[in-house]
Amino acid sequence: MTLREMVALTGLSENELNGYYKDGLIGTEEGGTARFSAQDARDIGLIRTLKGFGMTSEKISQYFDCLHGGVLYEAADILWELRKKLLDDIHEGQASLDTLDCIIRVTEHRI
Repeated sequence: MTLREMVALTGLSENELNGYYKDGLIGTEEGGTARFSAQDARDIGLIRTLKGFGMTSEKISQYFDCLHGGVLYEAADILWELRKKLLDDIHEGQASLDTLDCIIRVTEHRI
C-alpha cells in the first residue's frame, strides 16, 4: 500500500510514518517509492508504544528482526532490557519524590 493509504488506515500523519520509514521500522522501497504491508500496519501500534517507553528506533528494529524472524527469546530479552530501564527510571523518580517531600516538610515546618 502507499503512504496515503497507510495514513488513511492508521490515522497517523505522513510525517510520523515517514519517520518510521526512514528509521527502517516499516516499509520497503519499490521502484523509488515507499510501499507498506499489512504487517507494517499491525506493527505501528507497537512501534508507537515502544517509542513512548523510550526505546530507540535501533532497538525496535532489532526487536522486530527477532520477533518476525522467530527468535522469540531474543525478542523477549530486548523487552526485559527495556523493562529494567523503566523500573530504574521509576526508582530514580521515587528517590526524587522522596527528596522533594523532605524539602516540602522542612518548608512547611518554617511556616
